[in-house]
Amino acid sequence: MPSWAGRASLVSLQDSGHLPAEGVTAAARGTHQAPDPHADHHPAPVDRYVGHRPPALERRADGSVAPKSAVADIRFSGGGSADLIRLGDRSGHALSLDWGKDLPVPVLEDSSATYADVLPDVDLRLTATAEGYQEVLVVKTAQAADNPQLARVTCPRRVEDDGRGRKLTSHGVRWRGRDYLGAWMAGQAGRSVRIRYMPHHDHEIEVFDPAGHHLGSAHLADAATPEQLDALRRARTTRARRLREETKKAQALRRQRFAPATTPANPQRLGAVTAAEADQELQAAANSDMTAPALPDLIPPAPPPEDWNTPPSLPPAHRTRPSAEDTR
Repeated sequence: MPSWAGRASLVSLQDSGHLPAEGVTAAARGTHQAPDPHADHHPAPVDRYVGHRPPALERRADGSVAPKSAVADIRFSGGGSADLIRLGDRSGHALSLDWGKDLPVPVLEDSSATYADVLPDVDLRLTATAEGYQEVLVVKTAQAADNPQLARVTCPRRVEDDGRGRKLTSHGVRWRGRDYLGAWMAGQAGRSVRIRYMPHHDHEIEVFDPAGHHLGSAHLADAATPEQLDALRRARTTRARRLREETKKAQALRRQRFAPATTPANPQRLGAVTAAEADQELQAAANSDMTAPALPDLIPPAPPPEDWNTPPSLPPAHRTRPSAEDTR
């Protein structure tokens, strides 16, 4: 379940026996601010970014709730196990927030969707704006305000969707060149699924059906042992240290020094090198592929076509075989 800490308005408390009828708002630091009795407590909500009423919500064919018109691609849950909030972009990637359990069907009113009794006598209200959303937990009774579950409302899992459809196989599901398995996948080979993941948590992914319903978790198959991971970390540390030392030496070698002069003359470079030393260093530089350490995780670019004018250092796409006339 999400944590609303840091928001401008967190919880509104309503109880005819203990609180004002118009409610009291709990600010981000937990201080209660009573409303102005002379103020209008039911103004039309105005979006502070564009200066007009926020877009009204509507139910979509897939069961979700979304604004009729908004800058951001945002959808709210239509109830059940679907994601509470889903933020998408034009490239198909999405960030999803999960409440952690099934939600009731929301009640729509203008730009707000209210999920009743997500906790005892506590409603969750999501409001769409032109560029995003706002959320409020509405505590309807003083007894509900004392509920310890309200203090333990935690942050949801933020998972990203890469926008691609996949199919389950006998090896699980493929993602980023790796296989991920879950016990619940048994007997479901060929089923269409989508993958969502937490950034930098590639040991586990979440699998959903195309409609957005959560199917289960999947873990990395054939994961390295703790001993292998320790050895890999040591090897990477050693390599990083070696590269730092080589960089330091290369910076020292490229530094130019000149002899002092008291009269106008051409500059005289210092640092004598033998011909054998120069040939050895130049040969080592010619035989080293600088793209290997610079781009270790990228696919090497394809060689240029043969009809392009390229420098001699760039290898051609493939060698041309000599014609019969050339061999005569």
